[in-house]
Amino acid sequence: QFFGTHRLRTLDINQAAEEGLGDADFVRLENLAVSAEYQIGDALHSTDKDIVVFPLLDPNLGDEQPRKIHFIGWSNVFDPNCHDRQDCYATEFPFVQGLVRPPNPRKTPTDSSWAAMGFELAEDVRYLQINREPMAWYWNLLLFLGGIGLPLAVEARAYKQKQAA
Repeated sequence: QFFGTHRLRTLDINQAAEEGLGDADFVRLENLAVSAEYQIGDALHSTDKDIVVFPLLDPNLGDEQPRKIHFIGWSNVFDPNCHDRQDCYATEFPFVQGLVRPPNPRKTPTDSSWAAMGFELAEDVRYLQINREPMAWYWNLLLFLGGIGLPLAVEARAYKQKQAA
């Protein structure tokens, strides 16, 4: 479980790059451009899904090369027929919203694969899982209490059995 802000924070992409984001923050990044260039993180096994990974850019970045990436969006919800087509993904978003959370490291494209596309990863690059919301607080509480209650119940039963013997 990742811990972060459960309340949606709205930030300009430049403000988020300057201030930084915490692990598992729930954010809405505005004033950005989604690059039409993306990479696919292939499924690791038959029940797994591919992910699409794409840079979230400052629209005022211009044509400087390499383009520096502070945020990378990713999602496992995409059209599998889009593997080789660049026209499948809309690049005009007024904002993106999701949870700061990295994908499986074995599915994440490497620095060199981004460099081959003309991008440079910032030292503090953050991954944003698009349209993912944090788990509700009451589920976290239930998991916490269950984690405490289960060992206590096992210990109490063992103690009763020991006393009965």
